[in-house]
Amino acid sequence: GEPLLDQQLALEAQRLADLFGIRPGLKIAEAPHSFANNALATPDTIVPATSGTVILGHDLVYTELQKNRRGWGGLTVAGFMAHEFAHIYQYSTDYRKRLMQGSATVKPLELHADFLAGYHLGIKRREGAEMDIGAFTDGIYLVGDTQVTDAGHHGRSEERRAAVIRGYETGIRKGRLPIGEIAEIGFRVVQELQR
Repeated sequence: GEPLLDQQLALEAQRLADLFGIRPGLKIAEAPHSFANNALATPDTIVPATSGTVILGHDLVYTELQKNRRGWGGLTVAGFMAHEFAHIYQYSTDYRKRLMQGSATVKPLELHADFLAGYHLGIKRREGAEMDIGAFTDGIYLVGDTQVTDAGHHGRSEERRAAVIRGYETGIRKGRLPIGEIAEIGFRVVQELQR
């Protein structure tokens, strides 16, 4: 409902779609409360002429902008968006199956999405955007969990931060490469982080 913010979110979504070679829909959820304070990706198509859907919680966006971590609240929103777009990429490839093979939790999927989100931010930095990556790593650190036997375990805080940083460094060091090559690097990083 705010034209400037809507435009910024749409531009970021376009950048992510181009980077990952996907075309998901983007929805902002105000209700129910569980959606409004979260971000998620689904293979279900809600927006016509798209494939899969990224849902950003209205309250999550505003909370992150208001927290303005390290003065870069928008960077945290961009990072969370990139994480969800990475899940859409996983749905559209065999990475979801490969990452989940032998795992009782979703942690490998989440760490891979964290790596790809970090890569996106590294590309932005390499191409001249100023940022403090710590704004996003602080945000991702806080959503880590220690419920290691729960099927919904997303990874410990330190693992999630490490995955983002490794992706960010890859983006800065290697630049734009075919996303399949980057996803494979991320796959190896996830295996390494889980040892």
